[in-house]
Amino acid sequence: DYSQAQKSFENVAQQQGELGQDSLFNLGNTFYRAGQQDPAIAAYRQAILQNPQDKEAIHNLQLVLQQKQQQQNQNNQNNQNQDNNSLYVSYLKHVP
Repeated sequence: DYSQAQKSFENVAQQQGELGQDSLFNLGNTFYRAGQQDPAIAAYRQAILQNPQDKEAIHNLQLVLQQKQQQQNQNNQNNQNQDNNSLYVSYLKHVP
């Protein structure tokens, strides 16, 4: 289960050095799989700070950031559609 994995990785991630970096990367993966984008982004960023050459962490960070942006764009579009529908319904109420 992801919550137990999270706790394990968080404990190990507190250590210094390469093990900490690997654990941060794995923690990012765990958060991502659990649908928690912001904590995943933070974990990947910390992993990259410890090892700026980690191509997998960089790739995963870019992937999560892209997905987050796409979701925000979709949410904005949905909100715009709802606003337009509300205006149309309001307009229809005033049309004889």
